[in-house]
Amino acid sequence: MTVIKKKIFFIYGNTPNPSLIERALTAENSGEYESYIVFWSRKNSDISIPFSKILPLDRFIDISLGDPRGNIFRRIILSLLFSIKLRAKIRSIMPDIIYPVNSDMLGLSMLSNYLLKPVKIVYDFQDQKGEKLNLLYKYLYRISARKVSTVFVRSLGFIDHIQKNNLFSDEVPIKYFAEAPLGWDSWGKKFPNNFEEKLIVGYFGNIRGTKQIKSLLMATQMINKEGKNVQLNFAGVGSEVNLVTKAVGEFNYVNYSGPFDYFKDYKEMFLSADIIYAAYPTNLSNYKFHEARRFHESIAAGIPIIVSEGTYMANRVIDLNVGWTIDSKGSSESVQEIYKIFSDSIKHPTFLKNKKVKSDLRKHHLMEFYIESFLNSFSD
Repeated sequence: MTVIKKKIFFIYGNTPNPSLIERALTAENSGEYESYIVFWSRKNSDISIPFSKILPLDRFIDISLGDPRGNIFRRIILSLLFSIKLRAKIRSIMPDIIYPVNSDMLGLSMLSNYLLKPVKIVYDFQDQKGEKLNLLYKYLYRISARKVSTVFVRSLGFIDHIQKNNLFSDEVPIKYFAEAPLGWDSWGKKFPNNFEEKLIVGYFGNIRGTKQIKSLLMATQMINKEGKNVQLNFAGVGSEVNLVTKAVGEFNYVNYSGPFDYFKDYKEMFLSADIIYAAYPTNLSNYKFHEARRFHESIAAGIPIIVSEGTYMANRVIDLNVGWTIDSKGSSESVQEIYKIFSDSIKHPTFLKNKKVKSDLRKHHLMEFYIESFLNSFSD
């Protein structure tokens, strides 16, 4: 007997990030759905990443246009072109469910599907656009969200923003969905008995925050001048890649391996680190209230993390005792705080092990814990 599967369009405004691919793969592997990943392939963008096509090749729909960042008129024109191309794909494949990520894709999905077959919309709220939205933006957001049946958030810190701006109907369930990848339940960092030989600090993913990276470099330079051996491993893309590549030329303890394919390269890279550095700038509201994927990954793998203070993620790190917070301004104080973390890690063999994550906490940051709720959102 042939099973008729419902089709899902997972829609993203850049090359698809790993968590989106994993969500599409999870729906596909359930046997009930066909997953399609429709994405904005940004030409000449410094934030696009390589990725594995772990679904059938015809399930990846590449809409290739310029990078929309910058001039507002350029963004509007490119967004309209994207919606026209997206509409053609919707008419051709006729999905039953649309899963847009972030407000731009939510709005363009609504526009692209106008007067076509009604579809279920499950929304992935990944970024917070300001703390208080202006009236026009709020109005457009609510119009785009009228048909949303379920909202997934990747940080509980977003809930207050959603409620204050009344973005969704009270009847729409808002569900938390942690970011740690599929299969991380079998991971687990094995720390050496001491770090006299080498302490490895990893900064992976979106490389951003000039002051925060400079603080990391200065603290590492200070401790290495004392005869210690702290190594910085960078990998990924982002606005501060030039700063990192310059440091590689100046210091033999700084490595940058470039963009990476998450599904091919990341496991070995992540587990090589003894500390994860995720101290991002806090000038944008999204940075203040989000839970970075690195946060969930560090908990899942049992590797302590350094984050910027004054953020929702910092509160979580302290409450759960899974890492440390540092001054968010990239000041001399933050340099000293980083230096002390490195120094204590080297001096005291149990310093990092004291941040060891308990299994009950770990499971709540694994994607597998949320799969049933995720799949139910497509059938509810």
